[in-house]
Amino acid sequence: ELAEIAKKNVKLNGYANIIEVINDDITVFSTKEPVDIVMMEMMDTGLVQEYQVPAIINLKKNGVISDKTILLPDRVACGAQLINYDFDFYGFTMPYILQARNEGVRTRIKETLSEIKLYKEVNLNYFLSDHVDEKVVYEITSDGILNAIELTTKIALSNHEVAHTSDMNMPIVLPVSNLEVKRGDRVELELHYLMGQGFL
Repeated sequence: ELAEIAKKNVKLNGYANIIEVINDDITVFSTKEPVDIVMMEMMDTGLVQEYQVPAIINLKKNGVISDKTILLPDRVACGAQLINYDFDFYGFTMPYILQARNEGVRTRIKETLSEIKLYKEVNLNYFLSDHVDEKVVYEITSDGILNAIELTTKIALSNHEVAHTSDMNMPIVLPVSNLEVKRGDRVELELHYLMGQGFL
């Protein structure tokens, strides 16, 4: 349906002779020669839910992307921070995954308990794996209760770093079991997931 709407818009605006809309499965889509530029926005925080990395891997396997293809965006930096979060909403305790689509979500952070640390830097030009298996060691910066992890992501467009917006790569709060921590403690965080497969 979206492809048909795109075709109508292309024709309506007089670009049918230079723009071709192709509706195909990206896992099998191929071209006779590698393309010059790939602009793709299937990005999300931590590359957890949306299909950017698996799609690019498939396009490389199918010869659509070569070493000379320009990718926009081309790099992704995924970070995580240990926090204490207020999961009480209207008298109910609800520790669930939260996307910060508005800044009100982030105002409920009671305390940051560590610095943000990068756990995965992905250069999409060379990356060939959708696996995340990372360990990060944090030093606790203040006494408190660790009950959540905040994931953050920045992307690079032609070497210009872009932080999150309310609609793109917004921070995500992940609840964890309560852990009492003290300043100077060391906490090891393990992250294991397949990019594009969502939260389990």
